[in-house]
Amino acid sequence: MQCYKVYITMNNLLILIVEDDPSQRGYLTNLLTQSKFNVIAANSGEQALGLIEGKKIDLALLDINLGQGMDGIELSKTLRISASCSNIPIIAVTAYYNKEYFLHHGFDDFIQKPYTYDQLISVINSNAVMQSNKINMTYLSGSNQGSL
Repeated sequence: MQCYKVYITMNNLLILIVEDDPSQRGYLTNLLTQSKFNVIAANSGEQALGLIEGKKIDLALLDINLGQGMDGIELSKTLRISASCSNIPIIAVTAYYNKEYFLHHGFDDFIQKPYTYDQLISVINSNAVMQSNKINMTYLSGSNQGSL
């Protein structure tokens, strides 16, 4: 039996941020890029869908109240039916505390505004690790690391 390992570094993740408030979007973008994450930032659900077309995002941080148009819950549902995004961690970022509600509506996790840097990174890392554990269940050909 051959053993295979998958190496994923947190700093090569591509994170989608959807936040309608420009100052919050800029703050979140700066925090994550300074932490060596790759970021796509959008001010609406519609803009987000256009920006990620043809890209493989690893995680999404969605504000819930996005002003006019699609809200974060609608965007989450749209991402879930997209072949390229159906299995990514989607995290609700909102001032409203009702974690069970968001989990029931397809989000993987929740972070309440205002949040600290440590809380944000902890939520991202824990969800990225859970996602990488799912990936580790598959074998990658050509990366033989030994046998049992």
